[in-house]
Amino acid sequence: MKKRTSLEERVRIVREAEAELGQGVAPEEVCRKHQVGQSTLFRWRRQYGGLTTQEAKEFKALKQENSDLKQIVAELELAKRVLQEAVKRMGKA
Repeated sequence: MKKRTSLEERVRIVREAEAELGQGVAPEEVCRKHQVGQSTLFRWRRQYGGLTTQEAKEFKALKQENSDLKQIVAELELAKRVLQEAVKRMGKA
């Protein structure tokens, strides 16, 4: 079963990996130590490189808030379309 990592864990792994890579440890060895694939590690480095744990938590909260706001906008857009259709039908009657 695949283990899911939290955002905080990803940031910690990236910070440790960057330090190890800076010391000359081979990327394969770094990935083996942290039990992640090379492509995963380098994707995480691109996404989370330079973030602190606090910034990662804030980032996670902002992503959730953004998702919630998108859901609200979608629901309002649907309600708007329903009302527009009702107005059109009443105008024809």
